[in-house]
Amino acid sequence: MMYVSTLYEKIFKKYEGTNMDKQFIEEAYRKLKGSVYLDKTVPFLRMRIVEFERGDIDKKIENIYAALNDEIKWKVFKKNILETINVLTFPKEIKTKSDNVIEDEPIVISNISGTDVTIEKYNNFIDMCVEGHIIGILWILTIGYGMDKALDKNCYGNRLNEKLIFNDQTTTASPNLFKPYFNQYESWRNQGLKKADDVVNNNSNNDEDNNKSVILTMLDLSRYYYNIEITEKIFEKMTNTFYDNKDDSLNRLNYCVYDIMKKYSELCGCDKEYMLPIGFLPSSIISNYYLKDIDEKMSKSKGGVYYGRYVDDMILVTQIENWDDLKERILNEGNQCVCNYMIKLLEESKILENDNDEYSLSGFSKLKFQKSKFRFFYIDKDGYSTIIEKIQDDICKNSSEFNYIPETAIEELDTDILKFEREDTVNKIRAINKSTIDKYTLSKTVGKNIMMSKFAEDDTAEKFAKSLEQVLNHKEILSNYTLWESILNYYVINNYVEGIIYLSRAISSAIKHMDEEKNKSGEYIYLKSLQIENVGNSLIYYYLACLTRATAISWGEEIKKALQESIKVIKSLEKYEKFNNLYNWMNIENLRKAYCNSRMINKSLLPVSIEDCMSAFQRNDMKNNGGFFSLDNYLNSVLKCRFSKQNQKYAPYIKSPFEILYSDLINQIRAGKGELRSDQESVQILCKKYAENFGKMDEEYIKEYIEADFYDGGKYIVKIKSDKKYKDSKVKIAVANVRMSDEDILNILNGKNRDISKRCQEIGRILNEAIRYKADILVFPEAYIPLEYLKILQSKAAKHNMVIIGGIEHITHNKLVYNLTATILPIKSNSMSYAVPFFHQKLYFSPQELKEVQKRGYKPAKGQKHTLFSWGDMYFVTYCCYELTSISLRHEFQGLADIVFGVEWNKDTYYFGNIMEALSRDIYCYCVQSNMSEYGDSRIIQPTKKDLMNILKVKGGINASVLIGEIDIEELRKHQNNNTPNNGVYKPLPAGWDLSKTNLKNK
Repeated sequence: MMYVSTLYEKIFKKYEGTNMDKQFIEEAYRKLKGSVYLDKTVPFLRMRIVEFERGDIDKKIENIYAALNDEIKWKVFKKNILETINVLTFPKEIKTKSDNVIEDEPIVISNISGTDVTIEKYNNFIDMCVEGHIIGILWILTIGYGMDKALDKNCYGNRLNEKLIFNDQTTTASPNLFKPYFNQYESWRNQGLKKADDVVNNNSNNDEDNNKSVILTMLDLSRYYYNIEITEKIFEKMTNTFYDNKDDSLNRLNYCVYDIMKKYSELCGCDKEYMLPIGFLPSSIISNYYLKDIDEKMSKSKGGVYYGRYVDDMILVTQIENWDDLKERILNEGNQCVCNYMIKLLEESKILENDNDEYSLSGFSKLKFQKSKFRFFYIDKDGYSTIIEKIQDDICKNSSEFNYIPETAIEELDTDILKFEREDTVNKIRAINKSTIDKYTLSKTVGKNIMMSKFAEDDTAEKFAKSLEQVLNHKEILSNYTLWESILNYYVINNYVEGIIYLSRAISSAIKHMDEEKNKSGEYIYLKSLQIENVGNSLIYYYLACLTRATAISWGEEIKKALQESIKVIKSLEKYEKFNNLYNWMNIENLRKAYCNSRMINKSLLPVSIEDCMSAFQRNDMKNNGGFFSLDNYLNSVLKCRFSKQNQKYAPYIKSPFEILYSDLINQIRAGKGELRSDQESVQILCKKYAENFGKMDEEYIKEYIEADFYDGGKYIVKIKSDKKYKDSKVKIAVANVRMSDEDILNILNGKNRDISKRCQEIGRILNEAIRYKADILVFPEAYIPLEYLKILQSKAAKHNMVIIGGIEHITHNKLVYNLTATILPIKSNSMSYAVPFFHQKLYFSPQELKEVQKRGYKPAKGQKHTLFSWGDMYFVTYCCYELTSISLRHEFQGLADIVFGVEWNKDTYYFGNIMEALSRDIYCYCVQSNMSEYGDSRIIQPTKKDLMNILKVKGGINASVLIGEIDIEELRKHQNNNTPNNGVYKPLPAGWDLSKTNLKNK
């Protein structure tokens, strides 16, 4: 472990003469913000952070720095931290009287629930000053980092970001501390299922291996964080290897973390051994390292072929040797043999201990398993192996949904939200024992509707809000308290202020009818302590954090009235009044402003960056109802408010390439720019702005993935690095077949509201179909995609490494009309997954289009030069409809483009069809055009004889659809280079072919 000591020396070598640099503390603080930014479980910590930034934050950082390097100051500093520690209590499991089932009595299932609720199980979280949490991050970056590196790869939960420290020398300024939990969780689970399938079906490709039976064992530790037992001696043994304990600053850090755990545990009634505080980030590292020896034993257990642990959940895959008689015993004695077999194996491996049929981890008497929660899946090599596929389908089906986007603008709360428990077949109604609300489905539906509600019909948002109210009885309000902020977000962005008042009243009523004392016995007896916050007070404090953050993006009289009514409702709870002093108008107003200033509001709800929003709206403007979330409000705002840049370096997130260039486009339109930036200028802005994420101005953070240059006398080429290479493989191109009405454009030009919900549903279906068939490129027609919908499209382009090309609806602003074509290019690598948008203003409006624009007093924005794009070794260019009628334009990329895309809204299909057919021969490339289905001729063309020319061609249909065709870049280039004989399929190269241009692609 000596490498860890040298690691510390490397990290702080540049800070010679000091034990801890102030910049290092600033970076730690930003990582704290990044870690809690979207964590639904700790909104109270987010609220503490925004309050922390209301003062002089740089001075507070200096105080931490001074205390770490001065023993006297440190004692006072640590004492102040420990005095702020508080224990909050939240409901884990809730029941109503109607849930009680009396044995041998009839079962009643109802769609309403009793008003009185009882808390059956509880969860506790640490509440503490921000300085204490910063100390925790500093500990992670210096000591916990080494502990994490010493863990085996079989430990999946709460693992530190691999690029947290570059080359074991300097910390990154990125706010990303841990690896994304959903990726880690899926990997942990799926690896186990895959390994079991490999063993049963002999997927090792080794002829010497035979198919073997396996047992998939799943174990779940009960209340893991609460039952860890850490003494000072144990803590020192865990941590001392990973730092130089002669360093005063590191000693102070290490023992402060221990003292925080100790103080929290003592409040929870612990005397000698201490639990881990939930909500304190060092607990994540310690909880992993605590079971390091057990992880090693599990990995080496008899027959073990896979082991993985995700915090307190364990998966073990054990293969059964052919000589073992387990199968015979199962056939003769029943499935209990599997349980007995595995328990015996784990006992012999010194992993499990049995005390009167109560199981615990060997050497950890308080770390127990509930025997009823043991799960053993025996998959016999000669049986039907589809059982593994069924497990995968059942467990993984929810995660696969996130590959796609919702195909409805608003999803109703349908039957999926109900979960039935049965004792017999699904065909019998009388087999239903119980009906409950599925938390996951409720959360998923609320999240989808937040994303899609701006594309819904006007009355749909209120319909969903009403259906939500029918579900949220007292039990569900309290069981789903982590959804409170999401529900408030939905109300706010839909201007449904009545919903804010409703939720405040519903929460108040649920708390009033809640019995939280009945079950504070046994393992929960410690909750009777007066030093621990009761559930009611904790929830009221929690709701304040949700309420102030959600409403920080909306200002005006209506939202003010909703907040004032909410204050009255919450303060009426006489029994729970400890935090009621925080429910006053002045405090709530200041908190809302502080969320904006600290950049801790949910940026996904904003049309552009928080800095831009804050400069366009006045937060104390109560005369006008203004919402930061509205793109129209932003474009029409003429204000240029001063907004403090002071805390920008502590932003809790990375601005993505899409956010940077999309916001830049919106700001150009808002400013009335008649000529938009070129693609080359956009790349320069992107590189500069992306580097600012890390507090740098000139670092090449993204330049290795994207570059823009001139070639051939001033033409642009933009190259994107991609993991996909198409020189030796085929490209799947999805062509959308959709329809629009001329009225859609006229409504935009006339400033009328229009219903885009149906079109957004169509886009969703088309994109999802392209994803299912693993398309590489998706093409939409001209003027089809609503501007704001690009934010949804880009996320899937990045996730699925798909290029998306399409026309954006006409945009009118300051008497200018923009007809833009978007080209969204993904950057996909091991370290990042981004989408980069480029926007091309149409160079030539069609005569009819120009007539309609000028008739209403508008003029087109100035058109732009075309860019040659290179992505995955594939070169292409995009034209917008009438541009294709220019001979000089369409011949500009002869010898360079592998594909020419035409996005069209074109009635003259005969003329344009001839153009595209000739273009395919003249430029000698594939030509792809996407036109409105009413006029048709959407197709993919190749430069071959007529019988084979159309790879696909479609017209008509009242339903939106997509067709996918394949092209072969390698085969095309063989003929472009003229190094293969004419095989009678591909046509000859055009006269005067310039081979030097073709060679540009081969460099």
